[in-house]
Amino acid sequence: MENPTQKLNAEGKETLKQEYLADFIDFRNNYLDDLPREIVEQDDPNLERYKCRGNFWFGLSSRIIDLITEGIITSPEAIEKYQEFYAYQKSLKWDGENFRTQADIDYINEILDFFIKELSS
Repeated sequence: MENPTQKLNAEGKETLKQEYLADFIDFRNNYLDDLPREIVEQDDPNLERYKCRGNFWFGLSSRIIDLITEGIITSPEAIEKYQEFYAYQKSLKWDGENFRTQADIDYINEILDFFIKELSS
């Protein structure tokens, strides 16, 4: 039985998979692991490229959910990895006073590596 939330045909799924794989590779290799000591201001030229930002984490989570919902990612291991990531992300405080740590950045890189491998196979 098909998942009623799936909206894409096979060609659309392959396009989404390749687009998100390219995004994940870009995130892993070209986004910043830096940990600014202050809130990054809107005029910072690298504003969108910090992995420590909440928008980065939530954007990655949203992409993984899209891949699961569309049936592109189906392995129990990958779904469990996403659930662990979601629980971790949910446990973090996003209040502007609690900044990400190097362990958080290492973890997000581990998540990216996992899903790059998953989408490459």
